[in-house]
Amino acid sequence: MNAGGQMAAAAGSQLDEARSGASGPRLSVIIPTWNRSALTLRSVRSVLAQPDAKHLEVIIVIDGSTDDTEAALRTAHGADARVKILVIRHSGVSAARNAGFVKSCGELVCFLDSDDYWMPDAFETAENVFARHPELVFVSLDGTTLSKPGLPALSRVMRANGAGWSHAAFGKAPLVLEDIRLGNTE
Repeated sequence: MNAGGQMAAAAGSQLDEARSGASGPRLSVIIPTWNRSALTLRSVRSVLAQPDAKHLEVIIVIDGSTDDTEAALRTAHGADARVKILVIRHSGVSAARNAGFVKSCGELVCFLDSDDYWMPDAFETAENVFARHPELVFVSLDGTTLSKPGLPALSRVMRANGAGWSHAAFGKAPLVLEDIRLGNTE
């Protein structure tokens, strides 16, 4: 289980113009999935449970699933205007993310894997980081591996030069690091 996600401010003049309408969502959450019905439902629930969930849209991209993912999502969230279900031919997670991004309308975009979920106040925390650091266009909320109750917590370790940080521009840009705790950490 992971409580992470990556948020980016929309870039590019066409995208900015398309997303500048006051009536649109503040955040688009894109969840690519393939044959993960129960886990995807949990991910969607965690996003919709955010305190400011009325200002977001959830785009679930079903990447050619052969299980009951589509039916389960339509039953659980088909009447919710904030939830969009997009079905594509099985093309892989990157193609699914891209397809969701094309359909997104939010000022901010977040990619959330279907086997991950948000802790309460995750969206508010990311918005606060953007507010304190307006120079940022990308925020990564590093996930935490959660254990079962009564078992010791596990740590998730990310190398500073790992694959997530391999883009050439990252080496030239200063990183802003903050230790942010969600909710009650006692």
